[in-house]
Amino acid sequence: MSTKHRPLPASLDAEKAVLSSVFLQPSCMDDLSDISTKHFHHPSHGTVWQCLVEMRAAGKPIDLVTVTQAIADRNQLEHIGGPAVLAEIHCFLPTGASFQYYADIVKEKAAGRAIIKTCEDAIQAAYENQTQQVSDIATAALAKLEPFATAESKPDSLFESFSKGTIPFPELKSVGIPPRRKIIGDWFCEADLGFIFAPRGLGKTWFSLGMATAITGKASFGPWPVHDHATVLYVDGEMPFETLEQRMAGLGADSDLLVLNHESLFHTTGKVLNLTDPEAQNSITKLCLRDGIKVLILDNLSCLFSGIRENEADAWEAVLPWLLTLRRHRVAVMIVAHSGRDGKNMRGTSRREDAAFTVIRLDEVADKGAERKHGARFISRFTKDRNSKVEQTSLEWSFQTGEDGKVSITTKEADGIAVLVQWVEDGLTSATDIASEMGLSKGTVSKLAKKAIEAGRLRKEGNRYALAA
Repeated sequence: MSTKHRPLPASLDAEKAVLSSVFLQPSCMDDLSDISTKHFHHPSHGTVWQCLVEMRAAGKPIDLVTVTQAIADRNQLEHIGGPAVLAEIHCFLPTGASFQYYADIVKEKAAGRAIIKTCEDAIQAAYENQTQQVSDIATAALAKLEPFATAESKPDSLFESFSKGTIPFPELKSVGIPPRRKIIGDWFCEADLGFIFAPRGLGKTWFSLGMATAITGKASFGPWPVHDHATVLYVDGEMPFETLEQRMAGLGADSDLLVLNHESLFHTTGKVLNLTDPEAQNSITKLCLRDGIKVLILDNLSCLFSGIRENEADAWEAVLPWLLTLRRHRVAVMIVAHSGRDGKNMRGTSRREDAAFTVIRLDEVADKGAERKHGARFISRFTKDRNSKVEQTSLEWSFQTGEDGKVSITTKEADGIAVLVQWVEDGLTSATDIASEMGLSKGTVSKLAKKAIEAGRLRKEGNRYALAA
């Protein structure tokens, strides 16, 4: 009997995703007790799985080093293709789907292979018995199964995934996706994407560091309560290491604030930070998943994303898919950026803001007062806020470093006149438009405008306001 090669149903990516999930979260094996080596089509994957099962049962730690050593001790390292195969599995990054989803695919493919094996055995038996009638029937049956085998050997069908993911409205609540938890106030939640932007030297890093230290253990950040303390990864691409360490210490940072600083990274490893590189993006994601990081702060866009043309919308496609992957993993991301020349908008393409829940602009305080050598003073203003039920008030912030190195943070509602002048500078010149944006009555805006005119800050031109000359 001549045997024609027939592709067998298998999804090697799903197999690697299951194994990689165990590296990331060994406890998931407790929910995969029905998976065995027979479910893996690739012999190496089956060998690795058996090793993981035995290590888990023995209570041994599971990571790349321990698994590699365990397989080497079994004299199976060469059999699976060497350490490189394990490294590939370890670095394989599944999408936002759960490990159970991939396990179901692995089991489904194994069932398909079992069906084909049964049919092939029937054909073999028919030929050996020279029962032509049985042979014809079995051959016909296998011919019908062959298209299934060919289709199943291809990457997982998008149609199949879309079919599973298309859900009737009454069943949406039963999907089991938990609601996003609030982190700070009403405006920053789990899985958010946000931006903080300002001119150079105004206080972007102070604001983002204050936010990071608050999330890891403070009761509040400014006037906003911290609802859900979480581990934060602060990736810094610009600050000198010594300055960054001093600021964090002054703000009261603790061990739940993890730091990846460009200078210390190069000093210890010789590597540089460029998050435009897919390998760097995947590595950051793996760090977040491994260490349970729920908030990622990237400071700042210009330094960390080398090679991106900021004014070209299509260039952002090198970053956006990664940010959406982090969202699917429910990691909130805040990106620090520079403002453009006009100071009113973030530098570069506005397309970056499309997927954002929050955009915060920091403006100079009109009365600059004391110099900001050992701290910062600025006004925070939300230019985009998808989460809050009511408009966030503009706030004046002061970060001041004392002689003991400790940093005090104070906030107050921003001077209404200063905010009004800023709106006029941004191009809103009628009382109606300004009232709508500030969430005030038209009469209140008129009173503020009158005081601003008396103070020499504004002038009136008909029914509109303009900056004083």
